[in-house]
Amino acid sequence: MVVGLVGTIIVGILCAHCTYVMVKCSQEMCKQLNRPFLGYTETVEVTMLHCANKKFSKYAGLIKKSVEGFMFFTYYGVNTVYIILVAESLQEIMENHLHLNWDIRLYILMVAIPIYLVGIVRNMKYLVPFSALANILLFFGLCLTFYYMAQDLPPIDSRPAAAPISKLPLFFSTVLFGMEGIGTMLPIENSMKTPRHFLGCPGVLNIAMSIVVTLFILLRLLWLPQVW
Repeated sequence: MVVGLVGTIIVGILCAHCTYVMVKCSQEMCKQLNRPFLGYTETVEVTMLHCANKKFSKYAGLIKKSVEGFMFFTYYGVNTVYIILVAESLQEIMENHLHLNWDIRLYILMVAIPIYLVGIVRNMKYLVPFSALANILLFFGLCLTFYYMAQDLPPIDSRPAAAPISKLPLFFSTVLFGMEGIGTMLPIENSMKTPRHFLGCPGVLNIAMSIVVTLFILLRLLWLPQVW
């Protein structure tokens, strides 16, 4: 458990630092090029074009396309996992309370269609109500989850301080899956009324990452003693 908690904090700091560097770089390039804002892949491209070592400038287009490809596969996989997770949870609720024995693919369809419709909305301003509703539901869901997980907890000292090394890839993939969102940071910063509040101390980034890391730590403290 000790390794997991320390590792979670370290990964959170690294994610926040990488996001900070990326946003700061985008802001600096906007100043140099007199641009109002830059997207993630645009930041990568112009940074390569104007980097100190001009040998890399000719690869700017290739790097941009590569980043676009990685982002596509990343968010395609992440959204697939979320849709299946929500569909399976909905299936369990329906089977236990309404005794409906529907195929999982029907639940996936029920979940995917509203998500796709919301995904069509490109203006961040119109996504705020959906985001606010999602945060409220997430808050109540976390409260219920923590409440049930806190029941009949075994002594923490009865659990090992570290898992086998073979479990480290699973640990890092799980933590990064929950914390990684670097592709959404620049659109959020570009849509803010005062973008300078995104960075700084405390700043939107630091506050958000602190909340995420704290929730991960609480989840591990309550969950790991029950499954090990």
